[in-house]
Amino acid sequence: MIMNKFQKRISKTAKNHGSALVIGSGLGHLEEILEVFRIVFVIADVAPNIKARNLTFRENFDDLNPITDVDAIFFDLDHIKYLENVSPVWHKYPAPILIEGNDVIEREFSKPLYKHNYRAVDQQGIYHVWKII
Repeated sequence: MIMNKFQKRISKTAKNHGSALVIGSGLGHLEEILEVFRIVFVIADVAPNIKARNLTFRENFDDLNPITDVDAIFFDLDHIKYLENVSPVWHKYPAPILIEGNDVIEREFSKPLYKHNYRAVDQQGIYHVWKII
């Protein structure tokens, strides 16, 4: 498989490529994310118009229990208000969180991340990365 620059960067950030959780549209790179991860769970208002075997779509955050072994969490900036809704997943699986935008999110949104020892560790242009330190 030939990877583009975005795929190489997320491959380095998420050491394992088992499953990913995408909140929103996958930073506009959902197709590339689908090629890197074995299973991709998408939670969004509208179902993606991509057909893929490894894509599982959910409309809400009601049942996050089937989402297991998460290796990366992707957040679109306009969905950052739902960060707290996903906390059960990143409590169980301390995966890196990739948030759209090079600038680190405001304190009002990042409080739960800081509370659970996540720190902004890298800026990649179209997204920035939070990891447990």
